[in-house]
Amino acid sequence: MTETKTATAACQVCGGSPAVKAKFRWMIVMLVGMRLAWEEQYFCRVCALARHRQFSELTLKLGWWGVQGFAVPFVVLLNHSNVQQSRNLDYPTVPDPCAGTGRSVIAVDGGGVARVRELPSRIPARTLDPGRPLHQRWATYVGPIVLAVLVVALIVARFTWL
Repeated sequence: MTETKTATAACQVCGGSPAVKAKFRWMIVMLVGMRLAWEEQYFCRVCALARHRQFSELTLKLGWWGVQGFAVPFVVLLNHSNVQQSRNLDYPTVPDPCAGTGRSVIAVDGGGVARVRELPSRIPARTLDPGRPLHQRWATYVGPIVLAVLVVALIVARFTWL
Protein backbone atom coordinates (compact mmCIF):
# COMPACT_ATOMS: atom_id res chain seq x y z
CA MET A 1 0.00 0.00 0.00
CA THR A 2 1.47 3.35 -0.96
CA GLU A 3 1.48 6.25 1.41
CA THR A 4 0.27 9.60 0.14
CA LYS A 5 1.69 12.91 1.25
CA THR A 6 -0.66 15.55 2.51
CA ALA A 7 0.17 19.12 1.66
CA THR A 8 -1.89 22.16 2.49
CA ALA A 9 -0.58 24.37 -0.33
CA ALA A 10 -2.54 24.86 -3.52
CA CYS A 11 -1.13 24.51 -7.02
CA GLN A 12 -0.26 27.93 -8.44
CA VAL A 13 -1.18 26.76 -11.95
CA CYS A 14 -4.62 25.15 -11.51
CA GLY A 15 -5.52 25.95 -7.90
CA GLY A 16 -5.84 22.29 -6.95
CA SER A 17 -4.48 20.76 -3.79
CA PRO A 18 -2.43 18.99 -2.52
CA ALA A 19 0.69 20.56 -4.00
CA VAL A 20 4.43 20.65 -3.33
CA LYS A 21 7.04 23.26 -4.15
CA ALA A 22 9.18 22.29 -7.13
CA LYS A 23 11.70 23.97 -9.44
CA PHE A 24 11.74 23.09 -13.15
CA ARG A 25 14.53 24.33 -15.44
CA TRP A 26 15.00 24.73 -19.16
CA MET A 27 18.14 25.54 -21.11
CA ILE A 28 18.73 26.89 -24.60
CA VAL A 29 22.29 26.81 -25.92
CA MET A 30 23.46 28.92 -28.82
CA LEU A 31 26.92 28.56 -30.40
CA VAL A 32 28.77 30.48 -27.69
CA GLY A 33 26.03 31.53 -25.26
CA MET A 34 23.24 29.96 -23.34
CA ARG A 35 20.04 30.83 -21.53
CA LEU A 36 19.07 28.98 -18.38
CA ALA A 37 15.71 29.76 -16.82
CA TRP A 38 13.50 28.14 -14.21
CA GLU A 39 10.06 28.22 -12.69
CA GLU A 40 9.79 27.59 -8.96
CA GLN A 41 6.33 27.41 -7.44
CA TYR A 42 3.77 25.04 -5.95
CA PHE A 43 2.61 22.32 -8.35
CA CYS A 44 0.00 19.58 -8.01
CA ARG A 45 0.77 16.09 -9.26
CA VAL A 46 -0.53 16.58 -12.82
CA CYS A 47 0.75 20.14 -13.37
CA ALA A 48 4.23 19.10 -12.15
CA LEU A 49 4.31 16.27 -14.68
CA ALA A 50 3.12 18.59 -17.47
CA ARG A 51 5.72 21.26 -16.64
CA HIS A 52 8.47 18.61 -16.39
CA ARG A 53 7.64 17.26 -19.85
CA GLN A 54 7.33 20.73 -21.38
CA PHE A 55 10.64 22.07 -20.01
CA SER A 56 12.59 18.83 -20.55
CA GLU A 57 11.42 18.64 -24.17
CA LEU A 58 12.50 22.24 -24.76
CA THR A 59 15.91 21.50 -23.21
CA LEU A 60 16.39 18.32 -25.22
CA LYS A 61 15.39 20.09 -28.43
CA LEU A 62 17.40 23.32 -28.05
CA GLY A 63 20.10 22.52 -25.50
CA TRP A 64 22.69 20.74 -27.66
CA TRP A 65 23.67 23.52 -30.06
CA GLY A 66 26.84 24.86 -28.46
CA VAL A 67 29.78 24.34 -26.15
CA GLN A 68 27.62 24.18 -23.00
CA GLY A 69 25.53 21.31 -24.37
CA PHE A 70 27.19 18.90 -21.93
CA ALA A 71 24.88 20.27 -19.21
CA VAL A 72 21.67 19.06 -20.92
CA PRO A 73 21.54 15.66 -19.16
CA PHE A 74 22.00 17.34 -15.78
CA VAL A 75 19.12 19.75 -16.39
CA VAL A 76 16.83 16.90 -17.47
CA LEU A 77 17.83 14.81 -14.43
CA LEU A 78 17.17 17.75 -12.10
CA ASN A 79 13.70 18.13 -13.62
CA HIS A 80 13.10 14.42 -13.24
CA SER A 81 14.08 14.48 -9.55
CA ASN A 82 11.69 17.38 -8.95
CA VAL A 83 8.75 15.63 -10.59
CA GLN A 84 9.39 12.51 -8.49
CA GLN A 85 8.52 14.33 -5.27
CA SER A 86 5.04 15.07 -6.61
CA ARG A 87 4.33 11.46 -7.67
CA ASN A 88 3.15 10.47 -4.16
CA LEU A 89 0.53 13.21 -4.01
CA ASP A 90 -3.16 12.53 -4.49
CA TYR A 91 -4.81 13.77 -7.67
CA PRO A 92 -5.67 17.48 -7.32
CA THR A 93 -9.09 18.71 -6.27
CA VAL A 94 -10.62 22.14 -5.69
CA PRO A 95 -13.44 23.15 -3.36
CA ASP A 96 -16.90 22.63 -4.87
CA PRO A 97 -18.60 26.02 -5.27
CA CYS A 98 -21.96 24.36 -4.59
CA ALA A 99 -20.83 22.62 -1.38
CA GLY A 100 -22.79 23.44 1.71
CA THR A 101 -25.99 24.21 -0.22
CA GLY A 102 -27.76 21.17 1.17
CA ARG A 103 -27.62 19.23 -2.08
CA SER A 104 -27.75 15.49 -1.63
CA VAL A 105 -28.29 12.40 -3.73
CA ILE A 106 -30.53 9.44 -3.02
CA ALA A 107 -28.71 6.26 -3.98
CA VAL A 108 -30.09 2.74 -3.94
CA ASP A 109 -27.63 0.09 -2.82
CA GLY A 110 -27.53 -3.55 -3.93
CA GLY A 111 -30.16 -4.62 -1.38
CA GLY A 112 -32.73 -2.12 -2.62
CA VAL A 113 -32.32 0.21 0.37
CA ALA A 114 -32.34 3.91 -0.45
CA ARG A 115 -29.66 6.00 1.27
CA VAL A 116 -29.12 9.73 1.24
CA ARG A 117 -25.59 10.70 0.32
CA GLU A 118 -24.12 14.20 0.54
CA LEU A 119 -22.37 15.43 -2.57
CA PRO A 120 -18.59 15.72 -2.22
CA SER A 121 -17.23 19.04 -1.06
CA ARG A 122 -14.29 18.84 -3.49
CA ILE A 123 -14.28 18.28 -7.24
CA PRO A 124 -11.40 17.45 -9.66
CA ALA A 125 -9.19 20.40 -10.62
CA ARG A 126 -8.69 21.61 -14.20
CA THR A 127 -4.99 20.90 -14.60
CA LEU A 128 -2.45 21.28 -17.38
CA ASP A 129 -2.43 18.55 -20.00
CA PRO A 130 0.74 16.47 -19.49
CA GLY A 131 0.69 15.21 -23.07
CA ARG A 132 2.72 12.27 -24.28
CA PRO A 133 5.77 10.97 -22.37
CA LEU A 134 9.14 12.37 -23.46
CA HIS A 135 10.24 9.20 -25.21
CA GLN A 136 7.18 9.42 -27.49
CA ARG A 137 7.88 12.98 -28.70
CA TRP A 138 9.89 13.35 -31.91
CA ALA A 139 11.42 16.67 -30.85
CA THR A 140 13.24 14.92 -28.01
CA TYR A 141 15.47 13.09 -30.50
CA VAL A 142 16.28 15.97 -32.88
CA GLY A 143 19.22 17.42 -30.94
CA PRO A 144 21.06 14.16 -30.19
CA ILE A 145 20.59 12.82 -33.74
CA VAL A 146 21.90 15.98 -35.41
CA LEU A 147 24.81 16.11 -32.95
CA ALA A 148 25.68 12.46 -33.66
CA VAL A 149 25.53 13.03 -37.44
CA LEU A 150 27.86 16.04 -37.12
CA VAL A 151 30.37 14.10 -35.02
CA VAL A 152 30.37 11.18 -37.48
CA ALA A 153 30.74 13.61 -40.41
CA LEU A 154 33.72 15.30 -38.73
CA ILE A 155 35.38 11.95 -38.01
CA VAL A 156 34.84 10.73 -41.57
CA ALA A 157 36.09 14.03 -43.00
CA ARG A 158 39.18 13.89 -40.80
CA PHE A 159 40.18 10.39 -41.89
CA THR A 160 39.43 10.91 -45.59
CA TRP A 161 41.77 13.92 -45.80
CA LEU A 162 44.86 12.10 -44.52
